[in-house]
Amino acid sequence: MANGLIEQTFLSFEGCSPFFISSALTSMWFGDKNRDMQLEATEERIAFQERMNQIRQEFEDAKFDKELSFKRESIERGRIYQQIEAKKSFENERKKLEFEHFSQYWPLETDIQTIWNRDVFSNIKPELRIILSRFNSIRANDDYSNTCKFLYEKALNIHNVEVMRNVYLRVFKNSQTFVPSGIAPNMNIHYIMQGIPTVIISPRLIDETLYFDASIWLYGQGLGSFINRSFFSMEYNDKNYDALKEKVRFVELAIMGTMRDNFMMIEYHAPATFPKVLEETKLEKYPDVRQFIVAQYQDLQKQLENNTEYRTLCSNSEIDTMQESIKSLTI
Repeated sequence: MANGLIEQTFLSFEGCSPFFISSALTSMWFGDKNRDMQLEATEERIAFQERMNQIRQEFEDAKFDKELSFKRESIERGRIYQQIEAKKSFENERKKLEFEHFSQYWPLETDIQTIWNRDVFSNIKPELRIILSRFNSIRANDDYSNTCKFLYEKALNIHNVEVMRNVYLRVFKNSQTFVPSGIAPNMNIHYIMQGIPTVIISPRLIDETLYFDASIWLYGQGLGSFINRSFFSMEYNDKNYDALKEKVRFVELAIMGTMRDNFMMIEYHAPATFPKVLEETKLEKYPDVRQFIVAQYQDLQKQLENNTEYRTLCSNSEIDTMQESIKSLTI
């Protein structure tokens, strides 16, 4: 076919010069080549445009799917948030009703808001609160303020303790002094003051035996830190209160002092201070109280010697200082 085209071309240009014929053939060949290249380029542009349109459509489809997924997830999360907020609102209302009921049984003169407003949770000074509860004794209740004053003044020399004076309610029922007994009032106090290290000394009179219980908790650890136990007991008769009150106060002082030293040693690795303020005459006069105090410090001594986990938190000098501070009561 090409030969025929050339032959026809030669015939068409018969009588023309060879240079003219050569130029014409070259132009025809390049013309055909350019048309083929243009056609190919056009096809490539069309294919490219189709591919770009396809990519754009895929992107738009993916974008739509993601926007749809985002909208649905937002709606679902909004629904979950509303459920959470509704539950919180319900819990707040329930706690409000519980608190209103609970506040009717609050056993302290100091109201709850006063305790909260004192900003005790930001107090960086190590301090143990001491609360002395009342018990079913007319004479002891009449003398409650003086007993609190006695403990308050002793606490000034022990350090790191604060006696909340005259805070326990004296309730009257049927014209008789009525003091709620048992652990319930102390747990009510713990409910409000669980972030504040506290000891509640709770004398409990059963027949003619006076038991000295104590509820203890440290920093905000919930009910896990609440401990209630009986520490001491003695014979008691309200008619003989004047003769017995010195011993009663000494026992309460002993519980306060030993619990302070427990608190400061365990939490702050600080030495004991209570042995320094003990009156030897009182220890000789009340040997059973002395025995109780000695037992408390012997337990502390075992803690210092045998509790490996605790010792890893103390320096050797701290261990030596703490052991020396209780030496007089553990030998």
